[in-house]
Amino acid sequence: MATKPEYWGTLRVLMLGMLLASSSPPVSAQNAAKPYDAPKIFDPDGTLHVPPFTLPQSDFVGEAFKKAYVENLNNLENSPRIPPMNASKKEWDQFDADADRFYFGREAEWMREHYPIDVTDTNMAGVHVAIVTPKDGVAPRNRHRVLINVHGGAFIVGRGLVAAKNESVPIASIGKIKVVGVDYRMAPYNKFPAASEDVEAVYRELLKTYKPSEIGIYGCSAGGVLTAQSVAWFQSKNLPRPGAIGIFCSAPVPFGQQGDSRIWTLPGVPAVESNPAATVLHGSKSQRPTGYMEGADINDPKAFPGSSLEVLAKFPPTLLISGTRAPELSATIVAHARFLKLGVDSYLYIEEGGPHGAYDTVTYATPEAHDTLAYVARWFDQHLAR
Repeated sequence: MATKPEYWGTLRVLMLGMLLASSSPPVSAQNAAKPYDAPKIFDPDGTLHVPPFTLPQSDFVGEAFKKAYVENLNNLENSPRIPPMNASKKEWDQFDADADRFYFGREAEWMREHYPIDVTDTNMAGVHVAIVTPKDGVAPRNRHRVLINVHGGAFIVGRGLVAAKNESVPIASIGKIKVVGVDYRMAPYNKFPAASEDVEAVYRELLKTYKPSEIGIYGCSAGGVLTAQSVAWFQSKNLPRPGAIGIFCSAPVPFGQQGDSRIWTLPGVPAVESNPAATVLHGSKSQRPTGYMEGADINDPKAFPGSSLEVLAKFPPTLLISGTRAPELSATIVAHARFLKLGVDSYLYIEEGGPHGAYDTVTYATPEAHDTLAYVARWFDQHLAR
């Protein structure tokens, strides 16, 4: 005999009621628990007050990644202290030497061993550069292509070529392509737009040999900021845009704006007031640019490209990289969505469990870092003209 569907629906409801009645003690309406009967952790405006909790490292990363992450946290207290902007040259020279050893020393040795390259220390259009090429030569498909690297370091760290080489070496080796690492001018001796002028000089020189569509630019942290600034700077100089760019560990958003990822500091630990490493990447409490960017107009797209949708709409194909424990993650996601809305060919690569600059300076010797770098090399191969 056919059974109506309504019958089975009614039966299921009755059975569920009987089950609940037999397994749960009766409760009065006054004592019935509400769906979210817990201490109130949010304000009327939606601000959350999150109680302390335990967050293990991600199950999706390998043991080498986990070890590198812990080593980075343990080394925080030994990191060189940045002198005041008005400190003596002797103090800054000492800081530069300490910073080079602390941030780049071991990485430089590891890079030389694992990524065979040749380096030429030279000048290009009056700018100090490192020309990095793979030890076994540039691939035939890349003979008419070149990348420009602008290194990270908050526009303070990495004077000289040590940082430029570290960021250029793996891409040159993996991608079988020439990379020009730029030793651009930084604080405390220079302020914006000195670095943009240096990148312009190198770019103009390369345009004598390469088509703009054959030139790519990339950088992490301050280097990502400078990459975006350079594109905006080129626009103001009526220079053709490069073929593709990589904005890593940073993002072009309006100055001072932050999102959910503000909970993280640069080392990838929660940003609580008791934590001395609670560094804010975008903006400051005073909402005024500091350091290299001191005095720059926050509404000037040459300084802060995220302030102008018109400028962003003219960006070339762009690759954005961040990590799930990086303070710039929200800005990176927002920038990616904004690029897509503006019609820019934008790509997003997120490193699981990665703090700020994970692939670059924290977990550089791990399979995860190599995967990131291999993708960067492949992405440029796909987007630069042949």
